[in-house]
Amino acid sequence: MPSGLVIGAEGLLGGALLAKLRAAGWVVAGTTRREKGREDLIGLDLADPPDRFLLDARLERLFAEGPVCAFLLAAATGYERCETEPVATRIVNVDHTVATARRLVERGAFAVFPSSSAVFGDTGAQALGEGATTRPTTEYGRQKAEVERAMAKFAAGAPANAGAATVRIAKVVHAGGRFGEWMNRLACGTPIETARDMMLSPVSPDYVARGLSRIAERRASGVYHLSGAQDVSYFEFARMLAGALGCSQSLVRAVEVRAFLGAGVSNSGRLHMGNPSRDAGLEPQTLESALTDLIREFRGSR
Repeated sequence: MPSGLVIGAEGLLGGALLAKLRAAGWVVAGTTRREKGREDLIGLDLADPPDRFLLDARLERLFAEGPVCAFLLAAATGYERCETEPVATRIVNVDHTVATARRLVERGAFAVFPSSSAVFGDTGAQALGEGATTRPTTEYGRQKAEVERAMAKFAAGAPANAGAATVRIAKVVHAGGRFGEWMNRLACGTPIETARDMMLSPVSPDYVARGLSRIAERRASGVYHLSGAQDVSYFEFARMLAGALGCSQSLVRAVEVRAFLGAGVSNSGRLHMGNPSRDAGLEPQTLESALTDLIREFRGSR
């Protein structure tokens, strides 16, 4: 069984992946950017250079256990933040992420970088494959695309048994943030407004964690996709949520928002999962499965 390093273990996907790997019997370590975080996590804030982290004795012990798979999940997230703070977010999302990945691969790790459909810009109804040319239209997408290029170089020059993979992920839906707010309002009988001119192809944190661990176990460099099986508008998805919660779908009201969002947000939905992804045993998550995972998470958090 390989050893795992989850960089960003206290985030949404990092927490789900850490739990998944531990349940599967991996020897695993995670990182936290808090100065006084959990004792079982190693301190790493990618706003600072990673040199101190890379010398941590716990990291040394992890590499001594066997082949390491490193998951680079820590990031400064959000389209708006990247647009308004491009220099600060680039330090975290590009400069120090790339530096950390390079050092880990040189040390013999297999590095997995979760990227985004934002590298393709506004794709509309077109589902692009793993080999498609990236054309980001947002700062968030440009930062992700730059790290993708670095990962490809690391993969080409990696020592034996090491490597690097990029995993583009469609829209992750979870019971926090926007979707949690929608469900709370619907459960209280309060109307919500959702966009009928913005698309998503939803996937759950659990689905993503399973996909990332499968790719890491395979240790084959390349580009992979994790996506939902179909596109829906945010309005359609919210109506499905209302129905699954036993609420009236009339509580969901359609609005058009695309014209007001500008270039800072990408309207991208489903990713095509071609041979690289399917050869790794990956399949798109069905809409019903993503919805079931979301409802289960919401009810478990109440």
